[in-house]
Amino acid sequence: MFRLIPLAMAIGIGVWTANVCAATQADEAVAATKDLYARLNASDAARFALYIPADGFTEYNTDSDKLTTLTMAYFNGVMRSGAKIELQPVDLRVQEVGGAAVVTGYREGTVTPPGGRPIASRQSMTLVWSKDDGQWKLHHVHLAATAAAAR
Repeated sequence: MFRLIPLAMAIGIGVWTANVCAATQADEAVAATKDLYARLNASDAARFALYIPADGFTEYNTDSDKLTTLTMAYFNGVMRSGAKIELQPVDLRVQEVGGAAVVTGYREGTVTPPGGRPIASRQSMTLVWSKDDGQWKLHHVHLAATAAAAR
């Protein structure tokens, strides 16, 4: 009977470890999403660039009816422009798809153009990430107006 206790503990630890490891990739994708916006808000181009592939990422947003590709050159210009960005990702959920992660939620906050007034927004968002050479890279963003914003 006493031999079963260590076996039960080992099985329990194995199940716990598998659950922790399974959640790690999803947790990392959520952490990357939060840090991406923290770096953008801080105009920290060097750390923001860690998440951006060399050829940029594609984005659909409510300001355009076209798919655009955003590169670090674009973000460097935004960060040097004096614009004040205060956007937060909230209510995040993640789905793992093979070696990729799809993060959904909302992006809310304000963007203040240089010399302008703050523009508040709340948009639903979907981000597609992959982990390349140990670093999360953003490949696509889809932003859409929320029902409340459309009213």
